[in-house]
Amino acid sequence: AEAKVEGGIDASGGRFAGDTIAFDASGATIGGQLHLGNGFSADGPVRIVGARIGGDLVASGGHFDNPGGVAFGADAVQVEGNAHFEATEVTGEVRLAGATIGGHLSLERIHIASEPIALQAEHLTVDHALILRRAEISGRVMMTDAVVGSLADDLDSWPPGHIVIDGLRYDRIAGHGVSPHTRIAWLKRQIPDDIAATFRPQPWEQLIHVLRDMGHSGDATVVAIEKQRAMRRAGAIGGRAPRDDFPPWWQLRPALLAARKRLSALASGTANLVSRMLHDAYGLFAGYGYRPQRIVVWVLAAWCACSLYFAYAARQGLIAPPEPTMVVAGLEAPNRPGRVGPGVCGVRYEVAPARYWPACPGLPSEFPSFNPWLFSADLIL
Repeated sequence: AEAKVEGGIDASGGRFAGDTIAFDASGATIGGQLHLGNGFSADGPVRIVGARIGGDLVASGGHFDNPGGVAFGADAVQVEGNAHFEATEVTGEVRLAGATIGGHLSLERIHIASEPIALQAEHLTVDHALILRRAEISGRVMMTDAVVGSLADDLDSWPPGHIVIDGLRYDRIAGHGVSPHTRIAWLKRQIPDDIAATFRPQPWEQLIHVLRDMGHSGDATVVAIEKQRAMRRAGAIGGRAPRDDFPPWWQLRPALLAARKRLSALASGTANLVSRMLHDAYGLFAGYGYRPQRIVVWVLAAWCACSLYFAYAARQGLIAPPEPTMVVAGLEAPNRPGRVGPGVCGVRYEVAPARYWPACPGLPSEFPSFNPWLFSADLIL
């Protein structure tokens, strides 16, 4: 521990065992690479906590066994190069909390089995890519407040219901993982509390921000809409709690205090219900503000429906001139061209489909023709 090595350390193929510690390089300063792979085997904890490695950290092909405890402890390690854990077999917890890696962190084809936590990587910093593909992880993955350059992953490598990514920041997404539906499925793999009781908005906002920065604005919109739906499912919309901080003098009137609490609960419940209803309506009609073109579709649909209704109503006599007596008088004028007898074309309460009053040849000119499409447009606008 705390040793200084000018070059590198190659323990490839080595076998180490110990109940308390199997391999310890904590606090060491290593000028080159640290090799703990290619057949490396440790039956007990491996610790490189706080070590400084001038080259790569290579644990690919290694076997680390410490069931029920920390199998690989690398808290606060500083690696100037890459960290390789390809095809690494681990029984026990892997700790990279507070670690700083100047290159890539590759966890491709890693196998980790540990409960409750498999990978502890809170406050991890990776300057380049976090590669997590074809991995099998049994246990929780903790990446709270971690910072990585990019994500190069696949969905199946993240254990469902066992990832904690609140505060995780990244600049881009590599490969096919940029699909919005894949990323939404990834977000839904968070621990249940983070997408329900204590809904965490940061992972959603981070993804939306990255997709927009990458030029995938349409995909970002899909995620933003799904975030609103997730908030609704989690009860994060309309979550106003009833007031319970009443002045002391209310305590002197228990009956009044009980009534006041019931009134407060009723008011909160009503406000929450209205908030959820408005939120649902906002989503239906405008996609929560992300699909404003929906409003145009709804207006056109309402215009068509109203126009058809008014056309039917007019032919059934439900819409007629406002002053039928004037119509009657005009129709009975002896010298009016195209004169017809009273009731032939019909007036209000006399109209029938066969006597549609706007088509009456004797209709006075002061009564314009009825157009249901223009009438509907006028009402809507």
